[in-house]
Amino acid sequence: MGECIRDHSSEDILEKIEEIEEFLAEGFSVRIIQGLKDLRWDQKTLNEIFHALKKLEKKISEDERAEVLLWLENV
Repeated sequence: MGECIRDHSSEDILEKIEEIEEFLAEGFSVRIIQGLKDLRWDQKTLNEIFHALKKLEKKISEDERAEVLLWLENV
């Protein structure tokens, strides 16, 4: 999803999920939260997840939104 100059924590991701939950399918945030609890991802992936979630806040096309959601489903 792109390079990041700041490392984002699990807490950053949880806050972003709360902010954009309306854009996520039911149960989707549960999977991400469980991945955070399981320490499933390295720092690079945490940064990518954060920025993918942040991208969903922006006015993007449905195709772009589908692409971001597909990426998140496969992390």
